[in-house]
Amino acid sequence: MNERKYDPITGQPIDDNTTPQRNFDPMTGQPLNNNTTPQRNFNPYTGQPLNNIPKSPQTFQAMPTNYQNPNTAPGQATKKGISPTKVLILCAAVFGVLMVLLIINISPAKPNKPEDDMPATPTPSATATTEEEAEEIAEETNEGIDSVFEFSVNGRHYTLPLDINEFTNGKWSYEFPQDADKIVPGNESEMITLTYNGEVFYFNVINHSVNSQPVSKCMVYSVSFFNSDAKNANIDIKLYNDKFSFDKTTPDDLKAILGEPLATKTKDDNLYLEYGDEEHRYSASTSYCFTNNLLSYVDITNRLMPEDFQQPEVHVETPDLVYEYEAPETLGDDMLSGNFSLDGKVYNLPAPLTAFTDNGWTYNQEMYLVVPAMTHDYMSLQKDDISISLRVYNPLPNATTFDHAIVTSVTSPSEPSNLEFVLPGGIKPGSTINDLENSVLHKYKYIQDTEEPIYATYKIPFDANTSSNYPKEAIEIYIDEETNTVYAIGIDKGEK
Repeated sequence: MNERKYDPITGQPIDDNTTPQRNFDPMTGQPLNNNTTPQRNFNPYTGQPLNNIPKSPQTFQAMPTNYQNPNTAPGQATKKGISPTKVLILCAAVFGVLMVLLIINISPAKPNKPEDDMPATPTPSATATTEEEAEEIAEETNEGIDSVFEFSVNGRHYTLPLDINEFTNGKWSYEFPQDADKIVPGNESEMITLTYNGEVFYFNVINHSVNSQPVSKCMVYSVSFFNSDAKNANIDIKLYNDKFSFDKTTPDDLKAILGEPLATKTKDDNLYLEYGDEEHRYSASTSYCFTNNLLSYVDITNRLMPEDFQQPEVHVETPDLVYEYEAPETLGDDMLSGNFSLDGKVYNLPAPLTAFTDNGWTYNQEMYLVVPAMTHDYMSLQKDDISISLRVYNPLPNATTFDHAIVTSVTSPSEPSNLEFVLPGGIKPGSTINDLENSVLHKYKYIQDTEEPIYATYKIPFDANTSSNYPKEAIEIYIDEETNTVYAIGIDKGEK
């Protein structure tokens, strides 16, 4: 039997034939969307016996024993003469051996020793002594962390993340067929619904490509199942290589195989146990819910990119705005124009990144390489030991490089500096609250956030008709309430 290799980072099986915004789960309270990676020792005990036969680490085939003849002494033997008497004795001995062999060959075969009499092989328990034992058990049984991302539906097995077509080419169907063509931005995710025997189930798909792709080319990274939905669909769902089942598995059953969970939570008389790898806990984990001490719900999430995933080549394209942009000649006095003055130069958002770099701002080009399609990324620019924060956007359907991206957000340094950052009306870091009230707040709609103990934020939305307290496009003016002065300014505008 060939060894099944596992990716040490994602826990996924490496197999050439394998096809290869997480919201908060309303049941578990666990975050279902986190692209960051937040170590807990994961106990992959499976209850399978260890095989005591030495195995090759490459093939898992039994290895031949290096046989050393105990009757052969090291070095070269000394030749001696043989007397006639010794010859006769030797012949008699050979004849005796031949007779014994003849008797053995015609004797009835000795039955195999009953299996019950075989030496017992150790069975791992939930209290294994070393992490090395756990790893050995996982290798021997082809189980481990990846198995918490495995489930079966009516006997068909799936391990996340997995190409969505592995579902839809079977008995799963899109609830809304048009979802198959819905475009997902690069490195972004989308929630969809699939049906099985007419019952609706929620799936999350992710586009690991830096280019935009339709849902039909994405990977399922998260599913959740309620026991009641499985019953309504008349389907049999099993988990962890068919070891766990709804209405049968208890928390003790789970712990006996998986060991202690990453987290335990009780809510509304339900018990939740979370398993996975602590290093990637918020991107890859499985939460089991127990009602009346029986498994009733499961959420399986593995957002990690498969190690063998191949990114497309980036063909640099340039958004039209890069060619169309013209810097304002003056700052003006309209706060909602999107204008601002930075180090003596006037800009208007959105603006190409090159508008800043042409004026002497630089960035680490080895760190900031590619902006995925139809999404944004964050970066910083430096000039004379001063740094400002930017958000850049790529509106194109394919990935592009940072030097072709569009700046949609700029934030001044939060520490005092000599950098000039001025809004229309003259508001800048160092302005007083009275300056702000006299020149801005009486003219424009604003939202005041005073949740921080010594800081307040005034948000001036570009859309005066918005009813949201968190407008996507706005000017944010940060006030130090101990000194009643502006200490930082941020502008968000242009990302649709």
